[in-house]
Amino acid sequence: MFFSLEASQQAIAEHSARAISFGGVSCADVTRSLPSGNSALDHATTWAEGYLNAQNQDAPEWVDLVENTLNRGQRESYIYAYCKKHPQALVLDSAQELQRFLESELIGRAKRL
Repeated sequence: MFFSLEASQQAIAEHSARAISFGGVSCADVTRSLPSGNSALDHATTWAEGYLNAQNQDAPEWVDLVENTLNRGQRESYIYAYCKKHPQALVLDSAQELQRFLESELIGRAKRL
């Protein structure tokens, strides 16, 4: 029983480390995975959503903006378009660019990718 608990804790720790470090994955890797499936794009979008939600999380207008300006598919498309245009960039860069876009929406000046 002790071994199972230790193995489970190690698996959870490894999964958490991968999730935290996904911001360091290259955009080229995200877009390259698409012919065989969209797992990397899905992970990149989930990571970016977590990143965005952590920004100004105490400001209700920010949370509403993140959740209501773009739906999940639109956020995924934005990240994909950014990564196709900037293959040398990281998932973190795409999340930061998405944040800038959302902030431009907050002040009423839409920005094109």
